Amino acid sequence: MLSDQACVYDFLFMDIELGSENGIDLGLKIRKKHKNCHIIITSNYTKYLIDGYKVKADRYLLKPISQELFDSEMAPVFREYYAENTTIYDEKISRYRIRLNDIVYIDFFDKNSYLVFDNGKKLKTPYPLYYWEEKLSKEYFARCYKSILVNLNYIDTIVKNDIILVNKQKVPVSRFYRKQFEEKWLENIQRML
Repeated sequence: MLSDQACVYDFLFMDIELGSENGIDLGLKIRKKHKNCHIIITSNYTKYLIDGYKVKADRYLLKPISQELFDSEMAPVFREYYAENTTIYDEKISRYRIRLNDIVYIDFFDKNSYLVFDNGKKLKTPYPLYYWEEKLSKEYFARCYKSILVNLNYIDTIVKNDIILVNKQKVPVSRFYRKQFEEKWLENIQRML
């Protein structure tokens, strides 16, 4: 049934009570096969709220759902989806689309920018750092050093003059950029809540 077809959907809004089938059981089947599907559970009852955690639902919405509630609850989910799926394409860099969320940071040296990915690979680009800063300013990137832009989604913490990334790698943060960088990082955290 739907559990076999769910991979074609990015978002799945599902009621708990589906006639002969239980929405939680169906959600678990879908989650097992399609980990990236965003599941939003709707119900008339709060008693199923805990079961929503089993499915790893992005949201649990109680009916009736007002437009205001829908907008406020779904905005973070849509932002996360957008961040995960935004891509760039430039034939000077790669034959393939590059997911911005796969870029951990961008480093500039020897007159070239290098995109550093979450898998450890680096991709050389002919562009200066200001090109990337301008192109990615509305995304989740910020300058932390004169030659480095960091994807804010990969930051674990900031300790003294270093940014500790989720992969435990350290990236320097300069005094000149620190305040502006920390503000943008906090904005990003608030946006995700």
